Amino acid sequence: MLEKYSFVFTEYGTSGREEKISKAIENYAKGKVDEVIHDTNGSLILVKKGDGKNKKKLMLSAHMDAVGIIVTHIDNDGFLRFSAVGYQPLYRIVSKQVIFENGIRGTIGIEKDSDFSSISEKKLFIDIGALNKQEAEKMVEIGMTAIMYNSPFEQNGCLFSSYLDDRIGCAILLSLIDNMKTPYHDIYFVFSTQEEVGVRGAKTSAYRIEPDFGIAIDVTTSSDLPEGELQSSVKLASGTAIKIMDRGIIVPKKLVDHLVMIAEKNKIAYQREILTMGGTDAMAIQQTKSGIIAGTISIPTRYIHSPMEVCNLYDVEESIKLLEKVCMEEFK
Repeated sequence: MLEKYSFVFTEYGTSGREEKISKAIENYAKGKVDEVIHDTNGSLILVKKGDGKNKKKLMLSAHMDAVGIIVTHIDNDGFLRFSAVGYQPLYRIVSKQVIFENGIRGTIGIEKDSDFSSISEKKLFIDIGALNKQEAEKMVEIGMTAIMYNSPFEQNGCLFSSYLDDRIGCAILLSLIDNMKTPYHDIYFVFSTQEEVGVRGAKTSAYRIEPDFGIAIDVTTSSDLPEGELQSSVKLASGTAIKIMDRGIIVPKKLVDHLVMIAEKNKIAYQREILTMGGTDAMAIQQTKSGIIAGTISIPTRYIHSPMEVCNLYDVEESIKLLEKVCMEEFK
């Protein structure tokens, strides 16, 4: 996965600033799809036409944006104050390396005597090596965004990387584009924007496409850590996760049953997922226009929204198998 799609996990793109990752994905997919669409909010839509007798429009959505930070102030000593773009657990990012959209790098510092139990943005700053405000302003500017600097690697069947949420979903869509024969349905591969700040890209893309049904591909919390709080019903290396419910959607039973039927018929390992927090693009798809049947295929992932997330490649492969079969089978 990493050898073939390394650019997916390293290219820049936080919410509202997805241009670089979008261009990289488009360049990779050129000549492999029937149509390329850019919507107003920046989402990239790649279309593969199907040949099924009773084919439908199927929207598969994975978001390109990663949680990030944005510069709000530059002080006289050249240190940067910032705010989060999307939900960013602050205790996880202290002393971590960041990279700005223009390539400048820095590290996140914390004011002395700060208590990690009550950490807040006002206690954090970014050090880019500037000695004063004038030097800093030559390197970055107010409103410039940054994400965690990423050095992904694979080990013991697992992928370790920043922003697996949701670049792993983007890699899965590219794998489907690469390997799937002519599908039964018309498939709209949506690489959506601004999911981390309110599933905005998927909402406008779904409105444009008007799919008959849609599936988000995203990560979900894996509840298999030592003394971990039970936030979900899934764990690593146990197969793809078919979502039943999260904070944004209750998946229609007929879609859950359809996905389970396909998984069992094809001996694809799966888990039933219930997540007590968070949501995905499926929430936006479901609420589009007069309503659309929508669900989610999830990848169990540890340490979501941290500088180093972990998923298991077996779960990724089983997810690809399930999605490929969904694209090939009639949905009544």
